[in-house]
Amino acid sequence: MQLVKGGFSHRLASKLPVWQRGFTDHRIRDAVDYNIRRNYLHRNPVEARLSENAESYPFSSANPKLRLDEYLSG
Repeated sequence: MQLVKGGFSHRLASKLPVWQRGFTDHRIRDAVDYNIRRNYLHRNPVEARLSENAESYPFSSANPKLRLDEYLSG
C-alpha cells in the first residue's frame, strides 16, 4: 500500500491532499471484527450528515440495492 500511495502522490506532485494522514491498514481477524468495521463504514455518511440513515445513502453498502461479500473464515 505504501508503494501505491507514494507513487500516486509523487505523480500528483503532492498538490492535492489525497491520502488521509495516519492511515493504517487493518487485517480483519474474524466475523466480529468484520461486523465492527462494516458498521463503522455504514455510520460514516450519517455522522457526516449526508443522510438520515445508512440505508438511504446511495453510495453506502448498507443500501439494500448493494450487496457486500459475506465474511469468509479461513
